[in-house]
This record gives sequence, structure tokens and C-alpha cells, in this order.
Amino acid sequence: MKISFLMATYNYERFIGVAIESVLSQNYAGPVECIVVDDGSTDRTAAAVARFGDSVRYMRQGNAGQASALNQAFAECTGGVIWLLDADDFSRPAKVRRVVEAFATSPEVGLVHHDTEKLFAQGVEERDFRFFSEPADGDVSHVMLNKILPWRFSPTSGPSLRREVCEVIFPLATGLT
Repeated sequence: MKISFLMATYNYERFIGVAIESVLSQNYAGPVECIVVDDGSTDRTAAAVARFGDSVRYMRQGNAGQASALNQAFAECTGGVIWLLDADDFSRPAKVRRVVEAFATSPEVGLVHHDTEKLFAQGVEERDFRFFSEPADGDVSHVMLNKILPWRFSPTSGPSLRREVCEVIFPLATGLT
């Protein structure tokens, strides 16, 4: 199963290297692509991404917001599973393997989400993966309210989605961010 990592960035020069390294160091043997869309950064974000060479597909656009950058990244990706990652976040090395296992064992699942971790000077609070297998058509607010929102929910660093789900929700409304 091919995985597409989508990352929007704006002036995250000091963080983006760690985010990209977390993508490239996943212990997943399948095909992957990492797409970074720079939303008009004025710092040295481009140079920070350039050091990864051909491992990352880098695109730049005028400052139009995170949703616009993610729309451009999605339009370019080819994976069957889409992983969203904020440019100032990172993921543990087993994330993709665990996500792919969840999708493989539950073909009806369209979204795999996990709690986020908060990093503290004294350590890390660990959280587990969860996925939803409830059929949901149309209004899914009951799932969001009862299942996702009680967690430490990150809409752009926690979810991995099947391409079919993304084809329904993309393009994202650009006025929201």
C-alpha cells in the first residue's frame, strides 16, 4: 500500500527537518512519497527542505493558508493512504506500519486516528492508536463528538485516511484556516 505524506509549511525552518526525518525514518517497507507545500515562507524553509534532496517533493505557492497548501499537496499525491503531518510535528517510527495494519485488517475503515503526544522536558505521555469502523454517511458529527473530540485531537497530524475518503473531502475549504 503506497503512503502519501502531505505537509503544509509556513516559516517552519527550525522544525521542518525533524518532521521530514520522522517521515523518512518510518519502519515501513512499502512505497512512500513525501510532499511538502511551502505556503510562501519568508525564512529559510526551502533550504531546510532541500537537504533531503529527491526524498521530498517540494512545491512553493504564494501565501494562501494551510488548507490551500494541503489542497495542492493532495492534487499531487498518488498514495492509497494519505497521512497529514504538520511541519512542526513528528511521528514515531512505527506509525505508518501500524496504520497500514489497521487499514489492511479492516477494509471498511476510512480513517485511522491516534492521540497526539505532548512532549515535556521530563518525558513523553504515550497514547494509543484507535480507528473507527462505524459506517457513516452524510453527517458524521455524532462520530466526531462522541469518539474523536474527547481525545487530544489534531486534525492535521493525527489522521491517516484512505484516498477514497480524501477524494470526498478535498479540496478543503480555504476560508477555514
